Amino acid sequence: MSKRTSEAASLSPIEAEASSSKKANVNPAAALFDTNNNPVIVGTATTQGERDDMYDRHVVQTELRKCAPVLCDISRMSYFALFDGHAGCAAATFACDTFLKKLPQLCEKYSAPSYSGPVLVKNVKKIFVNMFKDVEEDFLVQARSSTPPLKDGSTATLLLLIDDYLYTANLGDTRAVLARKKTNEAGETVYLAMPITVDHTPMKAEEQARIRKAGGFIKDGRVQGVIEISRSIGDFAYKAFGLCAQPDIQKVCLSLADKFVILACDGLWNVFTNDEAVTFVVRKIRAGIHKINDDENRHVSRTNPNFSPLKNALLCSAATDLMKAAIARGSKDNITIILIGFKTAMLDM
Repeated sequence: MSKRTSEAASLSPIEAEASSSKKANVNPAAALFDTNNNPVIVGTATTQGERDDMYDRHVVQTELRKCAPVLCDISRMSYFALFDGHAGCAAATFACDTFLKKLPQLCEKYSAPSYSGPVLVKNVKKIFVNMFKDVEEDFLVQARSSTPPLKDGSTATLLLLIDDYLYTANLGDTRAVLARKKTNEAGETVYLAMPITVDHTPMKAEEQARIRKAGGFIKDGRVQGVIEISRSIGDFAYKAFGLCAQPDIQKVCLSLADKFVILACDGLWNVFTNDEAVTFVVRKIRAGIHKINDDENRHVSRTNPNFSPLKNALLCSAATDLMKAAIARGSKDNITIILIGFKTAMLDM
């Protein structure tokens, strides 16, 4: 498993572009969306690495509200998800497609009859719990009825942005880390790397307890000596041994101090700590903004009121560089990185 850092995040549990990739050494994604009127900018990068197949799947939907038009009083609603499959891509693909289909439907259902933002946010936990339950049950039916039965499994990490609230729900070790700007006691600007998801591994005491209670065992850090995560979609042969699909659900109230989120699979986190990844991206974004501003001043009118260096291409470049750095550090796994930037907050980097 990866080396980790564990700064405490300012988050609270609620209650207390789907894609695949062909084999390539590096496959940076192009800029995905026009952000002239969108407060979120996004960059992605993916690589199959040295694996025989690409089992990662991801979704970027910055305008989810358009999929649920009755939610008329929400100013922004975006959805991002990453699924890291194992033993095949069937579970990751099924989860990727099905979550995206169900989410707008459940948002409408649980915001009725007023279809208002306040009603919706009160029901986000219900939405996530019901989605994970349905997706897991539906995939297990498909897996068991297939010939031969599908052994596939997948992590699942979902991010739902509703106005200034960011909700996360996850299974497994596909992690989201928030970069938060802060001034330390010496008056220096620092960026905190704040995990906003929970890694589910058999090495954690609470996960071990559940697995052993169900009659399972841990060997070499794996459930039944095979599965290295303790919660997943699919993996039907191991559900009887305590492997479950109950997500951890978190909520973050965003402020202007919150600059971006790194959502990535363990192909990144196995070779980068949270701190290292955030520091790397901050440096790349700052350098990119400086270069773009210099080029703009050199070639385009400085009085252009529509100019902004904060474009999807900037984050795509940072994501690609981070992916290349992970490969240089020895990552041979599939890697998918999604950088989600909060445009207004990033004006002060």
